[in-house]
Amino acid sequence: MNKLVPLLLVFALARIAGAGEEPPGEPSDYRALTEYCVLRDTYLLDWDIDPDRPLQKAVVAWRLILARSDATQVFTSLFAEAKPAGKFYALCGLWVSDSKVFARLAPSLIESKESVRLTRGCSHSGGLEEAVGSLVSNPQAVRLRGPQDSLAALRARDPQARGTKEILDVVGGGIPDVLRASSFGSNRKGIEALPADQREVGVWVQRLATLGKGSADLEDLLFEGDKDLEPILAGLRCFGPAVAPHLSALLKHASLGVRLRALQALGYLRVDSLGQAVHTLAPALAELTGDSNPQVSSMAVSVLRRQGPWAGAATPGLLAVLARVVAEPSSEAQEGLEERGLEVVGVLAEIRPPRIDALKGLLRHANSEIVLTAAGALSDLGPRAAPTVSEFVRLLGSKDGEVRSYAALRLGSMDDDERLPASAITALVGCLNDPEEEVRARVAEALGDIGPRAREALPRLRALLRDPEPRARICACVALWNVGQETVGLPLLAELAVRGRLFEGESEESSRRLTKSAESGLQSFAREAKGREALLAYGTNRSSADPAAAQALRAIGSGGVEGKSLAARLRQVVAEDFGDGVRVAAAESLFDLTGNCDEALRLHRERLRGDDPSLASESGWAVQRYEKRAQEALAEVLVAFKRFPADLAEPLTHFCRDLGPAATSAIPALVSCLEHGEEADQLRSCAALASMGKLARKALPALRRLAKLKGPDSWVAYKAQEAAAAISK
Repeated sequence: MNKLVPLLLVFALARIAGAGEEPPGEPSDYRALTEYCVLRDTYLLDWDIDPDRPLQKAVVAWRLILARSDATQVFTSLFAEAKPAGKFYALCGLWVSDSKVFARLAPSLIESKESVRLTRGCSHSGGLEEAVGSLVSNPQAVRLRGPQDSLAALRARDPQARGTKEILDVVGGGIPDVLRASSFGSNRKGIEALPADQREVGVWVQRLATLGKGSADLEDLLFEGDKDLEPILAGLRCFGPAVAPHLSALLKHASLGVRLRALQALGYLRVDSLGQAVHTLAPALAELTGDSNPQVSSMAVSVLRRQGPWAGAATPGLLAVLARVVAEPSSEAQEGLEERGLEVVGVLAEIRPPRIDALKGLLRHANSEIVLTAAGALSDLGPRAAPTVSEFVRLLGSKDGEVRSYAALRLGSMDDDERLPASAITALVGCLNDPEEEVRARVAEALGDIGPRAREALPRLRALLRDPEPRARICACVALWNVGQETVGLPLLAELAVRGRLFEGESEESSRRLTKSAESGLQSFAREAKGREALLAYGTNRSSADPAAAQALRAIGSGGVEGKSLAARLRQVVAEDFGDGVRVAAAESLFDLTGNCDEALRLHRERLRGDDPSLASESGWAVQRYEKRAQEALAEVLVAFKRFPADLAEPLTHFCRDLGPAATSAIPALVSCLEHGEEADQLRSCAALASMGKLARKALPALRRLAKLKGPDSWVAYKAQEAAAAISK
């Protein structure tokens, strides 16, 4: 049986051919269309059509626009307004709908220097940056004869083109053809792909839907006795759009069991399988979000979330669910409602065009998680939608500390875009006495971001230096510098930045984060000449404790080329009789500022020959910064490894992995790590030996023993076998 062509595609092709009249109710203001907004705002490209993966929302939107009688007008407007990714989709549509408009607009995108993020089948949200012009026109890409042609027809004409890895672009028509799915079928596996025990049900459901018998017969199919739903759902999934109206009718059924099964069936159908039904399902689902049965309402919200941008008609029902979040007396039910409430806000945040008023109304909600989610969604929508200064100032008075912290940080960041009124700064200053440590810290951070305009905060920031909580003290030190260029907090910041310190009441991981925060604070001083002078003065003060002084000197190196004026004085520090840590820190900053690592490399090699394992380990890591010169220290690293194997195993294996064939002298040490090291050391040793190729032949017996010892299911065994294969080539 041939794969079924979705109704949406048939409808679209009929439109392209000029068949049929404009459907009743088609919106004339296409800029308000959900699909228009989705494509206008998208920044990702993904045109892979994979039967095992839902289509991207942008592809669904593209097909819906292509099905319109005014598709050319919509795509032309989209090309003018959209981001580069949206322009790309618009050109794909114009290739199909109007070749003259396509020929007029395509050159501007071909010559564009802008890039887009290309996922092409990746599930992550990042993707690779690629020039949009090369995707629009590639001289090596296949060339179709026009919109009536297809990749399938090309493969039929030319057996050499039957592979699935052709180079595709827009000008040649390959990518538009993939988007409309004329060559690859729908994003569905056909009924013939179902297991035998499910195929009969799939065929029955297909026949029912295409004959249009209505929801009553579908109800019989879905809800007779204890019938197993899985094969029926598999049948529904084969063709999608035709059955959606029947399921929509069943959502209003009086029977709880029928409503639940209809929701379950709808949840099983992916958004891309529903075609134009996405516009009609939302109202019926919206009614169910307020259903008295919590299971029904929860499932309805979940199904709506899968519709994402197309759930706009459900807004009133979604807001009704949020109104119930604070009204439910039962704590158990309240917990479920709060979770559903966050799902609802997620749906509202995805709806296009965005329901800004509805989201802004949630800023006054009693549930803090909902407030934070709504505020974040509004901020993501851009300056026009983001909460105003007055709204954030009001949130500073929230009962929830997390909301107060968020409001403070947002006010601090807003001063870059618009000048904060003095009243907002005064409100922030008043929050420096907040009972919660996190809030005090975030308010200080926000005032530091505002800078000199927040001078009225200086007295309270000085008082905050005595705060019992380290986070608040760190932020106060940095804010005093950013607001008033006061260096009074520098000694405290240097002491808090000492590595390896365990703060009272904090875990080891939390202490590391605090130390990193203090280091970052010191670096803020290094951005200006006055701050660099203050760091140098503290670092070379004989009364300063060596570890804190070293941190101050190390921060100077982050000042960039403007700090080169201190190079001579840093060399003097290295040459004088300061403590070892101070001299090493000065030498490292000298390297950061000038690129000369002579002094730093010499001091680290001395440390590696010394008797302190922790200092040797620190230097084993540090010498790897010096790139081409790093190999000079390999001999000392190996000597230190023989004396302190537990401390040097990790830096050594990292080092050798980066050096590759240049680290052959380390093969015996790497074999030792294979035989006695921790699993992470063994993995890095395998990688290092593999990078040496046949030069590491002496390690083959150890690698094979390790693979045999660990067993076939071990990742270490796999990497050992992989390394052995690389060496044996």
